[in-house]
Amino acid sequence: MKPSFILVFCFTIIFITAGSFLNADEGKDVLLLPAGTMVLKAPPDFETKRLPVPFSHSQHFTSPCKSCHHNWDGQTRVKGCATSGCHDQFWPEPPDERSDQGKQLISMTGAYHKACRGCHYQQSKKNSSADQKACAVATGPVSCDGCHSETDTARTDDLETFEIPVGPVTIEAPEDVWQSRASVSFPHSDHFTYACMTCHHEWDGYSPIESCAACHDETSPHESTRDIKDPRNAYYFLAAYHNGCINCHRTLLKQRKTIEKNAPGKKNLPAYGPVRCNGCHNM
Repeated sequence: MKPSFILVFCFTIIFITAGSFLNADEGKDVLLLPAGTMVLKAPPDFETKRLPVPFSHSQHFTSPCKSCHHNWDGQTRVKGCATSGCHDQFWPEPPDERSDQGKQLISMTGAYHKACRGCHYQQSKKNSSADQKACAVATGPVSCDGCHSETDTARTDDLETFEIPVGPVTIEAPEDVWQSRASVSFPHSDHFTYACMTCHHEWDGYSPIESCAACHDETSPHESTRDIKDPRNAYYFLAAYHNGCINCHRTLLKQRKTIEKNAPGKKNLPAYGPVRCNGCHNM
């Protein structure tokens, strides 16, 4: 479930845990996250045969930011696809007029169709396989009329923006809980390679994101066990953090070791986070 799509607007898809457990450090930058639907249009000086495309930004929060914004540094404002040097050429050049550089660049129309329709097609293909039917996910259209619908009347943006922090944020225990270890400086920007809903699994993609305390509001473990993997501790705040963060780090570490074993010397190995207490709590 990793769609890939290219957008012309300056926006980003990133996640934030807010509230009593997680607070943005003072003085840090923020980005604006648009939620809702935006309309993908051709530049004003181009005529097209088909209607603009209403694009549901919110429905794509199940995908990592960088699936689309592949050159984004995770820190600065996301640039539009039409930025000079990116997909600033709307139509592709005729084959006999392309320079060596032109052969490497994808036009805006090409980028949209390759990314959006290509992703929809691949997901549809996965859904149709026998072993994937049990976990099939919704996918988008692959036909021209599916995106450039003649019947869709939504031709204006319907967006609401939320502020999200860039850089590190500090994770602390709730105010009424004694904190035996140091607070955790969480590198938020380093996690923009993951989908928002990897963490915010109950988020609807349209409303402001609630704090972890809205769900994981139990400040002590179950009276019968402190085991964070026990289902009875699912809403214990420490269990939520440790199960989510450390399990992911361990999975990535395992993947890295497997690659190192089977392909010695291979570059661009998956990065992983700490798996021990002092790795996160800086003790």
